[in-house]
Amino acid sequence: MFEYIADLINKEEYNKGLEACRRELKRLAGEDSDPGKEPIVVAGEDADMCAELALYAASALTALGSRKESFLALSGGIGCRSARYDSELSYMLGLWYLPVNPSQAMLCFERALKSCTDPADRQEIEKSVKEAADRGGAINPISVIILSYNQKDLMKQCLEAVKKEISPEDEIIVVDNASTDGVVDFLRDQDGIRLIESGDNVGFAPGCNIGFLECSPGRDILLLNNDAVLTRDSLFYLRMGLYEDRSVGATGPVSNNALEQTVDLAIDEDEYPEGPQGGERPLLFQGSDAAPDLSAYMLFGDNNNIPSAHPYENRARLTGFCVLIRREAADNILIDSGFGLYGLPEAAGKLKGKRVLLDNRFSPAYFEDDDLGVRLCQAGYRCLLCYNSFVYHKGGARNGKSFGSGGIVLEDSRLRFKDKWGFDIWNYEGIYDELIAAVGEHEFEGRRLLDNKDAYFTLLEIDCGFGANLSSIAHTWKNSDLYGMEENAIVAGLGRYMARITSGRIEPDNIPGSESFFDLICACDIFMRAEDPYLMADKLSEKIREGGLLILSRSILARSVLLDHIESLALAKKFRYAIIR
Repeated sequence: MFEYIADLINKEEYNKGLEACRRELKRLAGEDSDPGKEPIVVAGEDADMCAELALYAASALTALGSRKESFLALSGGIGCRSARYDSELSYMLGLWYLPVNPSQAMLCFERALKSCTDPADRQEIEKSVKEAADRGGAINPISVIILSYNQKDLMKQCLEAVKKEISPEDEIIVVDNASTDGVVDFLRDQDGIRLIESGDNVGFAPGCNIGFLECSPGRDILLLNNDAVLTRDSLFYLRMGLYEDRSVGATGPVSNNALEQTVDLAIDEDEYPEGPQGGERPLLFQGSDAAPDLSAYMLFGDNNNIPSAHPYENRARLTGFCVLIRREAADNILIDSGFGLYGLPEAAGKLKGKRVLLDNRFSPAYFEDDDLGVRLCQAGYRCLLCYNSFVYHKGGARNGKSFGSGGIVLEDSRLRFKDKWGFDIWNYEGIYDELIAAVGEHEFEGRRLLDNKDAYFTLLEIDCGFGANLSSIAHTWKNSDLYGMEENAIVAGLGRYMARITSGRIEPDNIPGSESFFDLICACDIFMRAEDPYLMADKLSEKIREGGLLILSRSILARSVLLDHIESLALAKKFRYAIIR
């Protein structure tokens, strides 16, 4: 339709071609649309036209040497979900990655081949795959391990989605834990899966380990709950995260229901008056109190799962409902299965003497994912949360059903984790939403930080644990310079990728940074246990800049004299303080 733009680009009149793209996109998507500044997504009948324009804009921007802007154009084009142009856009995305990350380029070329029907185009893509390999690119196929226990309808949805997302060289292994609702009969009739019937409910970790031992060698491992449903391209972007660099050991998605990985699913009705992809607005976006149907979540995935410039956040652990593990990392953290087999059903005996992925001591359920994350971090690997990968998770299905009383099992596994590692992970892994909000509300250089995501500022968090808050801040503010203090040396070491975390006793003389170094200091509860809280307040006031912010917890309200001292310091040295819950 836009042959005149193609002619301009073929004549190497790139600036004219780009301006033509901008004019056409403004007509389609509004006056503020600019493919070089943000991803432009147009749905419905105009999706093909928007995708075509994105191709031309990306071509022109690439020729002009504007890599960042070219990436944004491709992101918007892929977000249009145009079947007609999807392969070309994926191929161009692969060419974008080729000089900087050949492995990620191979993933893009693989995606392009999935939807490519033209023999000549396929031949060209396959040449690029070879070029990426020659540059050192390498990706593994996948072994998907799904643990089954009843929930036949959920399993059907889970398998259907997996089959859509994987490639022909991947494999699906389903381990059934003695289901009783007919799901085994359904699974026996399924093509393209390898079914293992354990004969008893051996629990989550042992069941997954049985599946792991059946995996073909050299494959990355996707652990997937049977009540989880992959949305379109969610697996692709988990793999892109896994191959971000060699230090990444595991990736996990955001979800509607996953500890510390849940995202807000609300979408502005003004932005999508007819639903994100056109047509009637699904239940999820109608403000209804009723439970949304699965199609609404799939629709959210369509709009969320697109290329993003900064989609990753370092984590110390990932929720095990859906986690993709690099095979090299998995092989480096395998453990002996023996200890956790005591007291398990006889069916778990096939694990005896084997090296396994998950620790069987956490059977029947819970904390095996926390343990996995700690072992990966301990071995020097990063765990990445991928914000551009959304996976639906029903959740809660095991509580009180397959594993007895959920609360008792949860607490028992929590104690087992503490006994193994010497600390209670619940004290260190959480994200403090009010702290993040206080950072966002701080006025910095005349603007709220929430409105200035490119701001450079320095921040110290005392008692930072693994650095979960620091990592969340780093994801939101890419240019932030973050420091942490944590007394537990093991925990501080596991947070090595989150920020610059120092371990040791938290005392006034140990506070890092020079005088007036920090823009923000998150002190929270440190005054409640400091040997000399007044000296601690004095020292922190020396470290904070004029106009900076000291964040305290509500516990300070019980120490009115100390609070008066902090207020006098704030007035004298011209910084602010905020008290959060």
